[in-house]
Amino acid sequence: MLQRWFPQRGAWTRPVHAAWLGGLFLLLSAFPYTLVNRLAGWRDASVLNVETPLDTSLPFLPWMVVPYISFYAYFPLMFWMGAAKHRRHQGELLTLRLIQASWVAFVIFLVFPVHVDLRHQTADVEGLWGSLFDAIHAVDTPYNAWPSLHVLQSLLVVLVVVRWLENDGTISRRLCALVWLAWISLVLSTMLVKQHYLFDVATALAIGALMWRGWFRPVFSQTTH
Repeated sequence: MLQRWFPQRGAWTRPVHAAWLGGLFLLLSAFPYTLVNRLAGWRDASVLNVETPLDTSLPFLPWMVVPYISFYAYFPLMFWMGAAKHRRHQGELLTLRLIQASWVAFVIFLVFPVHVDLRHQTADVEGLWGSLFDAIHAVDTPYNAWPSLHVLQSLLVVLVVVRWLENDGTISRRLCALVWLAWISLVLSTMLVKQHYLFDVATALAIGALMWRGWFRPVFSQTTH
C-alpha cells in the first residue's frame, strides 16, 4: 500500500520523510488512542479490579512527571533516525509495527476496561507540577490502563533504536546505560505519578517482550536498512 500510494518517498529529504512517518503515527495510533480513551470515559465501565496495596502505598512524586512526559520525545527521535537514507525501510517497519502493536492494546482497552482510581493522591499539587498534572488529566481520562502504552511503546522503540545505534557504531556502553536508565525512570514514573497500576506496567512488559521476541526482532535481524 505504501509503495502504491507513496512511490516517490525514497527521494524525499530526511525532514520530509521523518514528518511523514510522524503523520502516519499520529493518524493511525495517537488519534485512535484519543477516541478509545474518550469512549472509555463515556462508558465509565471497569471490568477488572487490579489494584494492589503496593499501588496505593507507593509514594506520589510530582517531579517524576518529567520522565513521564519524556515519553513524547521518543517518537521524534525514532522518526528522525528512521528517516536516515540507509535505514528508511526499517524506519517504516518500526512505525507500522508500532501502530499495529498499539491496536492490540486498543482492543484490550475496549474489551477489558479498567478505571485507574489513583488520581485523588495528586489533588494537592500546586505550581508548575500542578499545571502539568492538570494538562495531563484534561487530555487523558483515567482509562486505557493495561497494558500501559507508555511502557509498551517506549520499550519497543528503545530496543530498536539501541540496535540502530549499535549497527552504526555510535553508542558506547555508558550511553547505552544512560538510555536504559532513562527508560527505567519512565517506567517507574507511570506508577509514581499515579497514572497506572503495577498490573498495567507488568502486562505491558510481558506483551512488549513477546512482541519483540516473536514479531519485531526477527524482521529487524533480517534487514539492515
